[in-house]
Amino acid sequence: MSPTLPDTITVQISRKREVDAQCADLEVQVDSSAVFSGNAALQKAKELRALIEEMKRLGIEEKQVKLRRVALNSNTFSLIRTSSAMYHVSIKKVPMDLLSEALGTIAAQKGVELTHLEWRYGDLEAIERELRRDGLTAALAQAREDAAALGVALLGVHTLRADKLGGDASYHREYLSAAPAGAMRARSASPVDIGVELSNSTTVRIDLTVQFRVGPFEANSDGKPPS
Repeated sequence: MSPTLPDTITVQISRKREVDAQCADLEVQVDSSAVFSGNAALQKAKELRALIEEMKRLGIEEKQVKLRRVALNSNTFSLIRTSSAMYHVSIKKVPMDLLSEALGTIAAQKGVELTHLEWRYGDLEAIERELRRDGLTAALAQAREDAAALGVALLGVHTLRADKLGGDASYHREYLSAAPAGAMRARSASPVDIGVELSNSTTVRIDLTVQFRVGPFEANSDGKPPS
């Protein structure tokens, strides 16, 4: 014999919030005529050093600039052998109020190209928990109201389902290697389109479906359920 299913009422609640990016991580590649390895590159490669000094001028600390890898380019012309390097660098946690100037500085630097940008949104999990609590509180209030209108007692929760939409990561990565070369190179008095939006947002949404157990209808004085 199959078990008897409880009487339930179902409440569906949705909560969402748009979250603006708090900062951005930039990845750039820097062409240099000199080859250095490790932290020495940050101090001795003049093209890389020039970029760091420009970032410091904007208010971005040197410790926010991280060398990720070095690619060596070597060419031989007759008896002359030349070497150059491509430095791949991350500039971490650029504040939104400095982003426009940082991108403009990168665009103006000779031999420097922006390749990736990651928007950072902060602690999205905390926002999800807040939306979930708010949604559950609203679901319970709605269930109590429905139960009172139906004339039944609210006994407890039978099932709870929570679906999260959006906000899957605390960052969003954009690939910019196809950005126009001229836009990443020349300094101009007129606005330069470098193919990058200067702000970004993501939407965090929680959909809740709660089944509440309820009691039977209260009987009338004649012992019959209300019509």
